[in-house]
Amino acid sequence: MIQQSIIVITPFVSIGVTIAFIVYGWLIIRGAIDMPLSSFVNHFVRISIITSIALTTGLYQSDIANLITQMPSGSSKALLTNPLTEQQLMALLDKTAGNRFKYAGRLFEETVFFDANGTLYALLGIIILLATSLVVAIGGGLVILTKVAIVLLVGLGPFFIIALLWQPTHKFFKQWIAQILNYTFLFILSSNPC
Repeated sequence: MIQQSIIVITPFVSIGVTIAFIVYGWLIIRGAIDMPLSSFVNHFVRISIITSIALTTGLYQSDIANLITQMPSGSSKALLTNPLTEQQLMALLDKTAGNRFKYAGRLFEETVFFDANGTLYALLGIIILLATSLVVAIGGGLVILTKVAIVLLVGLGPFFIIALLWQPTHKFFKQWIAQILNYTFLFILSSNPC
């Protein structure tokens, strides 16, 4: 996915940056833009660094993408004393669901619908089933959501890094970083065993 997004974006960025270099240089030569040569060189070194980070598959895929995908589990290991991995968290949810469903089953065995106590047992069993289903669905959904969101954010990363080239699109890069941190913190909160 990362390589495909880089392949798609590279021609557009290359053509756009080339045209920007030509037009900007021409405007400086004409005197329409009053900029010293050092500022001009600084500006285009910055552009070169940003495009090389975003469009180099080896650098982004091996270093930046791995950092982002490993950030949730690495952060939870660093911040929590005994964090759960994705597999342990799912196993805990399965165990919790199994225990609660077994308990609800015992309540349903005591159910006699023409007796007040039997109706109470049935009502408690239904409440336990609904509460357990809700908790397990939310917990599993959070783990799946964080993993899918991080993978999507990594795949779209080159687009957001390229957004650093223009002042009006800087906010997209900042929001991308904020989303990565958001899903990292969400994973940390869901992997806390207490």
